[in-house]
Amino acid sequence: EIKIERVDMNQCNISNIVDVEYKGTAVKQKPVITYGDLSLEEGKEYKIKGYVGNTRIGLATITIQGLNDFKSTKEITFKITPGAIKGLSEKTKDTSSVTVEWDSVPNCSGYQVSYKTPYTDYLYYDTWTRETKLVVGASMDIEVWVRAYVIENGTRIDGDWGKPINVRTTDIPVYVAPQPTQNSNSNAYQSYSYMVWISSTGKCYHSKSSCSRMKNAWQVSVTEAQSMGLRSCSKCRP
Repeated sequence: EIKIERVDMNQCNISNIVDVEYKGTAVKQKPVITYGDLSLEEGKEYKIKGYVGNTRIGLATITIQGLNDFKSTKEITFKITPGAIKGLSEKTKDTSSVTVEWDSVPNCSGYQVSYKTPYTDYLYYDTWTRETKLVVGASMDIEVWVRAYVIENGTRIDGDWGKPINVRTTDIPVYVAPQPTQNSNSNAYQSYSYMVWISSTGKCYHSKSSCSRMKNAWQVSVTEAQSMGLRSCSKCRP
């Protein structure tokens, strides 16, 4: 009697195992398996023994078992990616920043934010909350993108970028210095507002952007700086 050696599944070529966006239900695969010129048929030469981790975003595994002339099992890992971000919108804004928010993605590790202004290329950073504040200065147009990601076993799995939005920080009012006029009851001149420099970490406003080694300084009116609780710098005396 001639005994035919069964073929190990690890000698077969398995394709069409693809990364899939999570839609809220268990993810299934439709593998294409060949051995040389032979295309294996599910239920005859192989069966899908099972899945691990296919009901959530992250890494999942499919196990394929050989049948009849084929033996052993083969495991293949694939990615289940987070869905595209939805609900991206402007929450608040002022003359220096815009805060945007979006719908949360269950079971994700965090979010990647990308934004671009007329003066910068795309900038990227990660956040763990479903909103973020972009500090860019006054009268600035911003294009914002957000996507979710998950980290599993040291592997980062990014979702697709959601639909971007375009936002703009508030314009600084243009203050025109009035002509000095004397008050009928005194010789004092009428006060007027003017522009000063501030930063996101400083406690003072300044007459020049280089004072106190400020970084990423921007201009606001002195009236607005004072309303923010900032005081006049004792060095440059704005």
